Amino acid sequence: ESKSQSKMPWNVNIFAGSYAPVFICSGTLIEEIFAVTGEDCLNKINTVNKNVILQIGSASTEYDPDRSDTVSITRTDKMEILTISAAILTLTKSKESDNLGNLPACYDKVYSVIKPTIGSMGMIPVIIPNKGIGQISLKKYKVVACPETPTPYFCVEGPANSNFGQGFFVTNDQRYSLVGIVTSKKSQVQSGGHGGTEILYVLTLNSLNPRMLPILEREYS
Repeated sequence: ESKSQSKMPWNVNIFAGSYAPVFICSGTLIEEIFAVTGEDCLNKINTVNKNVILQIGSASTEYDPDRSDTVSITRTDKMEILTISAAILTLTKSKESDNLGNLPACYDKVYSVIKPTIGSMGMIPVIIPNKGIGQISLKKYKVVACPETPTPYFCVEGPANSNFGQGFFVTNDQRYSLVGIVTSKKSQVQSGGHGGTEILYVLTLNSLNPRMLPILEREYS
């Protein structure tokens, strides 16, 4: 039984189809067996109507049949889909459970939900380029107020486009705590006569029970 023991989040690429799987979106592996992704990605997963394959630790959007860390989620698996806020869906691959009460108890111990304040700093995983393995670099970004958007929305200044669905983390005792998901982008006209546009990325907070994080469950055989 091989489990990836890493405090650093890792990239997860999600593919659709059993034959010649096609890349659809990415997420972030958090802790040992859970990956997080955003609403846009889950919408794609739900519309492809095919088996879903996760390749954990892959930086490539080309499906690699030889990777040992491939996880399949078939359409016949029970999928629980819950809307838990305006912009987060939850997708779980359940074993026998019919409700979220049967999820592992370690959820409550592992995840601490920290509500960011304006001006606070957090980290978003960015895939290290030119490497076949999906190790990521954590880049720092500042939390800012979203223009014309009420709470519970915050924005993050300017991560790259490919970061939709990636987690936003803060560190606490060497543990990376997931605060929210980068879900969409807004353009804001800058004041002060510059006339340019600033790209802000909406950060959706996990402000509910930590066990309600958007997850894809990885099972080990």
